[in-house]
Amino acid sequence: MKTTKQHREELLQKKRDYYQRTKEERKEHRRRYYQENRERILHSPRNREVRNRLRANLKREVILHYGNGEIVCSRCGFKDIKALSIDHINGGGNKHRRKIKNFYYWLRKNNFPEGYQVLCMNCQFIKKIEEDEHRWNGIQL
Repeated sequence: MKTTKQHREELLQKKRDYYQRTKEERKEHRRRYYQENRERILHSPRNREVRNRLRANLKREVILHYGNGEIVCSRCGFKDIKALSIDHINGGGNKHRRKIKNFYYWLRKNNFPEGYQVLCMNCQFIKKIEEDEHRWNGIQL
């Protein structure tokens, strides 16, 4: 007669075997399901909440790094993270951001390279005007 422990081990082994046997089939099923329901999955409230939370955490991490541990504009001291963003110190940010998909992710992935600072949107706009970087429809401000 089998002991409880032996019986439990047999059941676990059967589960492992089944898992290995059906691995590719389940993978294909998940892939097919995702293709058929992609829009619904991507736009579900739960998925949006998760993406928004991950994006907010990433922005916080990047701003804290470039703000030397503080969430603050390096020019004026403004502290609301909703209006803070990362600025290319030497300009050319618009061209750089067009080349990459997610700027904050890129910064983290590349170990927070030098040449960036935290600025509020007002200070960024002022900097662009002061450094003659801003153009609208080819007209220099």
